[in-house]
Amino acid sequence: MPGPVVIAGGGLAALRTAENLRRFGHAGPITIVGDEPWLPYDRPPLSKAALVGDPAEPAPLRSGEVLADQGIEVIRGVRATRLDGPDRRLVLSDGARLPFEHLVIATGVRARALPAIHPALPVLTLRTWEDSRKVRDAVLAAAHVTVVGAGFLGLEIASAARSLGRSVTVVEAGSAPLWALGPTVAERVAALHRRHGVGLRLGRRITGAEPEAGRFTVTLDDGDVLPTDVVVGAVGGVPNVEWLAGSGLDAAAGVPCDETGATPVEGVHAVGDVASIVGHGRTEHWNHAVATAVVVGHNIARPDAPPRRLADVPYFWSDQHGSKLQCLGAPAPSDDLRVLRDDEHGFLAVHTRDGIVTGVAALDMPLALNRCRPHVNTAFDATAIGAIVA
Repeated sequence: MPGPVVIAGGGLAALRTAENLRRFGHAGPITIVGDEPWLPYDRPPLSKAALVGDPAEPAPLRSGEVLADQGIEVIRGVRATRLDGPDRRLVLSDGARLPFEHLVIATGVRARALPAIHPALPVLTLRTWEDSRKVRDAVLAAAHVTVVGAGFLGLEIASAARSLGRSVTVVEAGSAPLWALGPTVAERVAALHRRHGVGLRLGRRITGAEPEAGRFTVTLDDGDVLPTDVVVGAVGGVPNVEWLAGSGLDAAAGVPCDETGATPVEGVHAVGDVASIVGHGRTEHWNHAVATAVVVGHNIARPDAPPRRLADVPYFWSDQHGSKLQCLGAPAPSDDLRVLRDDEHGFLAVHTRDGIVTGVAALDMPLALNRCRPHVNTAFDATAIGAIVA
């Protein structure tokens, strides 16, 4: 029988890796180790439905019964604290040492913390279920919410807070929201938020805060002040890799691995947000977690087959103010942009570099965007892509 596979991390990438191990025929033991008290759950709703609604607990992606039927053990409420590579043991926070033939690192990222602004002013982040409860409670108790960071997460939090009737300002150090998608897409997104009453302070940073009349005034680096009751930071993630110190992996920027998911340490693999793939770096998106789990699950379960390599076209989406923003590929802000549709029915634009399609961005045009998928990383064909959005 194949040896045990231990998966460090209890999120989507961990679950999908375990399921793909079974799908591709691995018959040995599989153990998932997660530091939260819940079975694996989906994180995208934390900045959407979980903020607007009031669910009692996160809905598990799979029930305990389903996981047990697949022979997948889930250890909850403990975390990995050390990798003993030579002895092939994963050391846990409760002192347990789990033997493995293969270890899959799926410890993900944690929210990057903002510096404290004032001792009495709440500065929250959002990554876990418990975080979402704290943010929701704070938003409900607030009249004005300040969100720091105009990436996908920050804009989703702003959208949720507006839907709850709160006044919202987004403070972004960069010149535009979602600046990586280029200025045209960024302005389209900014216009969406302005239409729904979100204040955008772009190219600005918070420098301080003072209590005033039962709330706070936040000072920006241009001297302007904003009234606020709570600050929510959404300024990126930090890989959970400290426990790998001394393991032989140089994981400061994420766990290094190739396109098969294999790391430089024999028998150790990486998936999801924490994986730093040579030539690509880290990607913090739902579809990337799923794609890397398929690759690693296959390569462990079928060692005699040609190894699979990550080849999926990157895809991510975001729900904001009832609209769906989607992007294919990996465009750069400096890429050329060709807007193919921009009217009351939606927006769709193609990013190109040296005549090659590097990405497609769309707002409220999900079917058209999906039909553009085969064109990513190919020569731009105005006739073919134009017919999709006509």
